[in-house]
Amino acid sequence: MESWRLKKLRSVMPALSLVLLTGLLLLVLPRLGTWVLYKIRSNSLPYNAQFEAAYQSVRSLEGKASEYASILGNATQYGIRQLDYDRWRQLNGKPVKDLSEIEAEEVKAVYWMHWEAGNCKRFGVPLDLVCLDSVASFGAQQSQNFWVNLPAEPKPAAMEVVSRREVARRRSVRPPITPSKQIAIREGLQRDRALADAVAAIASPGMPEQLQPAPFAEPPSQQPFNSPLSPPSQSPTQPGQLSAEQIYAQVKPATVEVWNTTQPGIASTAAGVIFTADGLVLTNHHVVERNPSPTVKLADGRKFTATVTSIDRTLDLALLQLNQASNLPTAPFSNDTTQVKVGDPVYAIGSPRGESWTFSTSQVIELNSTCANGTSPLRCIRTPGGFLYPGNSGGPLIASSGEVIGINRAVQQSTGEGVSIPIETVREFLDQRMGTPQQPPSQPPQNRLNRPRRWL
Repeated sequence: MESWRLKKLRSVMPALSLVLLTGLLLLVLPRLGTWVLYKIRSNSLPYNAQFEAAYQSVRSLEGKASEYASILGNATQYGIRQLDYDRWRQLNGKPVKDLSEIEAEEVKAVYWMHWEAGNCKRFGVPLDLVCLDSVASFGAQQSQNFWVNLPAEPKPAAMEVVSRREVARRRSVRPPITPSKQIAIREGLQRDRALADAVAAIASPGMPEQLQPAPFAEPPSQQPFNSPLSPPSQSPTQPGQLSAEQIYAQVKPATVEVWNTTQPGIASTAAGVIFTADGLVLTNHHVVERNPSPTVKLADGRKFTATVTSIDRTLDLALLQLNQASNLPTAPFSNDTTQVKVGDPVYAIGSPRGESWTFSTSQVIELNSTCANGTSPLRCIRTPGGFLYPGNSGGPLIASSGEVIGINRAVQQSTGEGVSIPIETVREFLDQRMGTPQQPPSQPPQNRLNRPRRWL
């Protein structure tokens, strides 16, 4: 009996083996064909010397910074997001695979996809490197906004893009700020700084090709709130007017950040304006009323400890003296606002939402508006909602002539409209206070009645 069964099994074994072998071939051959086609395609990718140099530079960042962590929480490796790896595999007819299993040739092929998507070949060194890493980190569409209104010189332009990346990274994180978001921001900023170091180490090459704004990017002049590094493009239409780029270049160096520590480990930023080369800075009283020795940062990166030397609670103005300062850039101050009319364009520079030296534009809607400070009525210049934000406080309100015509002060809570102290009031304060400085009180004033505005 046993022998019969064994004979029967031996008789069907060839057929069973053939079935199993056929199934195995049907399973393996498509995958093998896909792998062979991928190898052929990857070996035939038109890598060129410019891409190779930029790619090697980007890969060198891995040893200088933590791996870039996407704000959306996608796993990242080699500066590549899982989402981009999935897309690349799908475009090449390959099943989705975890990023931790990515192969070396795939890393290069994904970067080539980014290189092509961002049209990075249009830039010279080191902008092509920055372009490649920016497209990999932010995507082709978002990174296109980094290329608007760049300086002509390659290295300053590349450093400007790195700064814009930091701003975009911070802007994309919305409350609540969870520990994972804090880690993402920190690691992303580490990569930005490593990229800045790499750019700084590159010898200055010749002029890059002409930089063209992205065709799908909204013109900055139509944006009510602009990146600190992409001021709106506007040409002067009347004699004596400056373009927005000229205004930003003229006033930004004299605009400072005023840092206050509101709680242990938590700092808030406001703004101020330098008006004497030896370090006298004008800002709002409410900016420094709880901190008589704030830290002040200049646009060129220098930091100073400041001392509050004069205040006026009623006018909401204060003077700061930067310690051991000299030869500082100053802003041009207008004598009055008689030439300003309702509807005229105005500009502001400040640090709203923690975004340093943000440049925004709007129009005047009232020149002689009454705004209260405690129980004292003040004359204010009023601007539409969406122009000023928390962090603009103490910063300059600038006319199209490039002169400071006021100090930004508050936002009307009910309407969102901005209010600014006109230059006539500012000059009155300066005339009265510069010669007789007053020390700030050790305690903030107790009168908080009739304050319908939110401080910037």
